[in-house]
Amino acid sequence: NKARYTSTQTLEDEWDGVWTQCWLFAGLVSDIPDAGDFFRFDVGRESIVVLRNDDDALRAYYNVCQHRGNRIFTNESGSVGKIACPYHGWRYTLDGQLDTIPDEEQFCPPVEKSERSLKPVQVDQWAGMVWINMDLEAPPLAQYLGPIVKNLEGFHFENMLLAKHQTVLLNAN
Repeated sequence: NKARYTSTQTLEDEWDGVWTQCWLFAGLVSDIPDAGDFFRFDVGRESIVVLRNDDDALRAYYNVCQHRGNRIFTNESGSVGKIACPYHGWRYTLDGQLDTIPDEEQFCPPVEKSERSLKPVQVDQWAGMVWINMDLEAPPLAQYLGPIVKNLEGFHFENMLLAKHQTVLLNAN
């Protein structure tokens, strides 16, 4: 039935029951080798940024400033020293903590910085690939992948090099 590919209801059902609940391949670990390196992963209505922090750990956040909801990262990839919203200049550390608010003394009541950190997304890596999950309660990636890990370990994907990024847009849900 072709309607499942164009139905608004199917789109919503899949968004709520699949895309926001499972581990999704977001990119390659090799694309973010150094602290501050990032790439943006857009899926459905969400934009997520994956980056490497100062402790060499991977982090993922919704690409949304906690001030006015503006998208923070507009480039697909790059490197930053701090995360800065281009709208009003709120700045966050690479660990997603709100660090600087321009004209902070003008806010009444004062902004509680600890409550305005970037909203995290689960992130993990396997075989040189970065995976994200918007469900913070979802089981770990290794559990999700199950026997695939053992079945594919001989291919050593982590040693492979990407030859070309390619995106295909289709008029479907």
